[in-house]
This record gives sequence, structure tokens and C-alpha cells, in this order.
Amino acid sequence: MKKLWNVLVKRSITDVEKSAFLNWITKSKESNYGRGRTHIINDNLMKSFFQSVFCDKEQMDGFKNISYDVFRAFEKYFEVLNEKEDFIELGKNHNKVIKYESLIGHDVLWQMLLNCINEKVLKEVKNNLVNLHLKIASNNIEYRMSIWQNFISKVMDCLEIGQSTKNINIITNAISVLNLFVVNFDGRKYLQRDGPLSETLSFIVVDKKGNHARQSSLIHH
Repeated sequence: MKKLWNVLVKRSITDVEKSAFLNWITKSKESNYGRGRTHIINDNLMKSFFQSVFCDKEQMDGFKNISYDVFRAFEKYFEVLNEKEDFIELGKNHNKVIKYESLIGHDVLWQMLLNCINEKVLKEVKNNLVNLHLKIASNNIEYRMSIWQNFISKVMDCLEIGQSTKNINIITNAISVLNLFVVNFDGRKYLQRDGPLSETLSFIVVDKKGNHARQSSLIHH
């Protein structure tokens, strides 16, 4: 499978063979035994391929030049594998996250946010990250708050990386995904800039008692 990936995706001459391979590895059909959909690639091989190729930074060339077709294949494997493990529940109108801590490939989305330059892919990555942190099946508010805090901490980490490396793309993506999170959380847009872009922008994360937890200041050029 890795050899096929290297030949037909990483070193493809045209998009024809790449598309054919990606369609093949994600192909599925309705089971004859009423057990949902079955896939061309069996479960064990799918999981191994997902972890050793889709989640491997070297195989994915640092997650930088990911095409939309490759991301869609990643997303398909992510959904199928996590649903089979009962970590997420897929519905027609909405999905639910059952076991957030156990999600397979979750951290890869953060790697994509940091490194990917494809705007179309980045849009999907941001949507996926926000949905995974907001569509939690548990009614335990403290558990959900811990997941939301984890999301904010991850964003702060991205901002610090962007600031330390002076990478404006990372900073922009971090602010964008944070804004998307807040908008989806309560429908209001907080991170809208009206002043000069050269002004210092500061974020302060507070706990529910009002104590400052982390602060990050940056210059948005």
C-alpha cells in the first residue's frame, strides 16, 4: 500500500492515477448482511494505512502541500475508523463525539492547521477541529468545558509557534479557527479587527473563576 501511495499519489504524473487510487481506497458498498457499509480495504489494513501514511509527517511531506482529494480521503478514513471504534457517531444531519480522548488521527488536524498552505483544505480542517470540540455527546458540563479549554490551549500553542517563528500564516490560521469556534459556540463574532493591522493583539484565557491562565501577545502584520 505504501508503494502504491508513493507511485500513484506522491509521484503521480497526472491527476488521473491519483484520483483513481484515492477513489479505490475509499470505495464502499452496502453490506449484504445489514451491517452498514463495507469497504474495499479491510479494517486492519485501513487502520494501519491511515496511521502509517495519512498520519505520518514524512509520508505526507510535512502536511504542507495536501491536495483537497487527499484530504477528503484522510477525512473519510478518520470518520470510518473512529465510527467503527465507537469514538464518534455519524448522523445524516449531525455527528457526535463519543470518546474525545480516544479519537484516532485528531492531532493530525492540528498539524495540518500549522503547516498546510492549501486554503480549501485549511477551511475543512478548521471546520473539523471546531466540530470535534463542540459536538460532544456528554451532558457533563465540566467534561465539555475541559475539552473546550483544551481547544483554546491548542490555539494558544499555535499562536506561540507562529509568534516565535514569525510565521504570519500560522498566526492567521490560529486566529481564524478560534473565531470560528466562538461563532459556532454562541453565534457572535468577537475577533473582528477595526483598527490598524500593525496594532498589538492580545489574547487572555481565563478560567471560570476569572483568573488569568495564559496570555499571548502578537503583532499582526
